[in-house]
Amino acid sequence: MMNVTGTSDYHHMQRALQLAEGGRGRTSPNPMTGCVVVNYGRVIGEGFHERHGARHAEAAALDACREMMEYLKSRATFWKKETLADATDTAKQRWVDNISG
Repeated sequence: MMNVTGTSDYHHMQRALQLAEGGRGRTSPNPMTGCVVVNYGRVIGEGFHERHGARHAEAAALDACREMMEYLKSRATFWKKETLADATDTAKQRWVDNISG
């Protein structure tokens, strides 16, 4: 049994094992692998190694994170902080909204 830090970690590890099953019989000589990317307790990406020669579980999960970011960029207001080149104090900085992705 793995030593995990909490029930949430155990749940995510179990989910990674479930995802790995998606490659059963198709990944040899590589192992079946699943990956769950978690940020502050929220799953933001999942993936598994689908077949030999295909991207690995980690890459698939990170691609899923990128897809989520693209989705959010099209539906969210982004703010950025601009600082003038000669800025030496906070008076030369400003927040700009409505940055499109």
